[in-house]
Parts: sequence; structure tokens; C-alpha cells
Amino acid sequence: KLVPPPPHSNHPPPNTLQESTKSTTHQQHNTATLHFQKRILEERVVRNETLLKSNLTSLCRASPIRTARMAWKVFKMEAGQASLLDSAASSLRSKIRVDP
Repeated sequence: KLVPPPPHSNHPPPNTLQESTKSTTHQQHNTATLHFQKRILEERVVRNETLLKSNLTSLCRASPIRTARMAWKVFKMEAGQASLLDSAASSLRSKIRVDP
């Protein structure tokens, strides 16, 4: 047996109105929560940008010092190699008795 559909009305039944109010309140709460989370994330991004800028500034200021230290190490290594080459050449010269 077929049951006829309920009559149409412009006003929702009482339960639907209560659920609609609850849903609206829940949506407002979710919106407020999202705004709060967005604000927290924006603050975190600003802090991270500040920290990154500070670290990059420190790195850039320290780069000449680091470059000088690396150049000094390379120079010392090359000087050591040149000294070893000179002593090897002197040793070879004495073995084959070539006058300097």
C-alpha cells in the first residue's frame, strides 16, 4: 500500500528548527575556531620569518670570516705540499748528484 507524502509547509517542523539553530551555533563555533587557528598560524609564520631573517643575516655577516678561514686552510695545505715537494726534489737531487 502506498503512503501519501506529508503536506508541504513553509515552516519547518519544531525539531528541524531546533536542529537548524544547533547547526548554526556549531557553524559559528567552527568559524570562530578557524579564525583563531588562522591567527595562530599567521603569528607563527611571522615569528619564523623573523627568525629566518636573523639567521640569514648572521650567516651573511659570518661568510667573510668563514671564507678567510677556508682560504687560510687551503693556503696552509698548499704550503705544506710545496714544502714536501721541495724536500723530495732536494732528496732526488742529492741522489743523482745534480748541482743546485
